[in-house]
Amino acid sequence: MLAPSVEVPGTVISRFDSRLASELDARLVWIAEVGTEVKEGDTIARLEDFTFKVREMEAKAMVDGEAARVEFLESEVERLTRLSERNLSAVSQLDQTRSDLAVAKSDRDVAKAKLGYAQIALHMTVMRAPFDGVVTERLRSIGERLNAADEVIRLVDPGSLEIVARAPLSTVNFIRVGQHLQARNEFRSAESTIRTIVPFGNPQSHMFEVRMNADPG
Repeated sequence: MLAPSVEVPGTVISRFDSRLASELDARLVWIAEVGTEVKEGDTIARLEDFTFKVREMEAKAMVDGEAARVEFLESEVERLTRLSERNLSAVSQLDQTRSDLAVAKSDRDVAKAKLGYAQIALHMTVMRAPFDGVVTERLRSIGERLNAADEVIRLVDPGSLEIVARAPLSTVNFIRVGQHLQARNEFRSAESTIRTIVPFGNPQSHMFEVRMNADPG
């Protein structure tokens, strides 16, 4: 059977194409070469970590100090509790020590939180790949000083390709998700499955977007 057909231009893109940014203010000391294939979790860049190691050491020392204070006050509470059973004058001292212990525990928790922040910052000095892919662009060079949110490297997953095409609104009622459409270029032609349809058209161009699966070949 004959049916009208419409040809529209399309573009092959990756569903995972990210420009990864620094989360810290630090100097860039290493970055992966363009073309490097990486797995999720692999190191793709490193920032200078000396300052962050010092901050972690300082935070650990604060935690140790507050923990020692809590331990001392807990032993004091036990001692004064026994003493207050025989000496009424120790009761007021016991109440004060209990109050000091509550404050010390709070200070210890704050110190632990600061240690956690320091450890997170140290962890972020190593930039890791969020997905499998290939380094396609180095946006910064070794030795440059970075600010938080500065883009550092571009990572693309060539195994998650899709075709993005824009079709006339007049055709929206004739296609559906899961349907097979013919996709071709000057080298080959193959069927492609519609993954999703973006139903909101552009009011100026009267076009809507169709996204279809595409294999890396």
